[in-house]
Amino acid sequence: MLSQMPLSRALASKPTTMDMICQFNKLKPPKFLGGANTLRYEEWVRKLENLFEIMECPDRSKVALATYQFVGEAKYWWRMVKPLREDAPMTWERLKELMDTKYYPRDAQRTKEQEFLSLKQESLSVIEYAAKFNELSRFAPHQVATEEMKIDHFEEGLQGNIRSMIAGQTFENIQEMYQCAVKIARVLEETERENRATNPRKRKIEFGNRGPRGGNPNRFNVGRLQDKGKRPMAWQSRPPCRICSRSHVGPCTLEPLQCYGCREMGHEVNNCPKTT
Repeated sequence: MLSQMPLSRALASKPTTMDMICQFNKLKPPKFLGGANTLRYEEWVRKLENLFEIMECPDRSKVALATYQFVGEAKYWWRMVKPLREDAPMTWERLKELMDTKYYPRDAQRTKEQEFLSLKQESLSVIEYAAKFNELSRFAPHQVATEEMKIDHFEEGLQGNIRSMIAGQTFENIQEMYQCAVKIARVLEETERENRATNPRKRKIEFGNRGPRGGNPNRFNVGRLQDKGKRPMAWQSRPPCRICSRSHVGPCTLEPLQCYGCREMGHEVNNCPKTT
């Protein structure tokens, strides 16, 4: 009797498929609608496998849990390919093979793999480059099968100035190289910013080459060059003086003196004979 208790408890504690579904739903698994979006399909498979690992899900329940999330076109597809009752149960690996054929064709895999192989940092920050590297590396698993291969690919895509400062260093994993690259990039940016702040002559030269706000460097010089040697338009628009026949501002210096007292010509008001 006592010898049978551990076995009975083990049988009682063994979760059923319905128990696994209830536990699975509490983790809010994503639905799969099917369609031609290969990235969405690959993300769905990855999320489900993470949930299976958290649940310690047995292989016999993975297919039931995964297909329970099928909706729309994916549900119709599953009705056509699922095995009959008398057939051998389908494994999770076999289900992924069928889904890869349907939703992740080889041409799409090659396109993403080539995108990963040609990935370069260029104008991206180190953080942005690392995020893109992680996103695309899963499409080329044989290219990043070991930590050393990951490090080599990551280093090859870095900007030249960062790569030259990393060369020769030893890293245990790609995370160490990533942290080092982030620090180097920050130091380079700070150095460049300090150089600009402490070298105003260089800033002045750069401003002169670019022009204000990076515009045409000759934008404000063309008019000056064209107007060089010419008189201002305000002078050219004035009528000629009736005394000296020239254009000028204010009274003509050649105009005879006029007394503001008696209004006669030839003398000023302080020398007016009529007021003295």
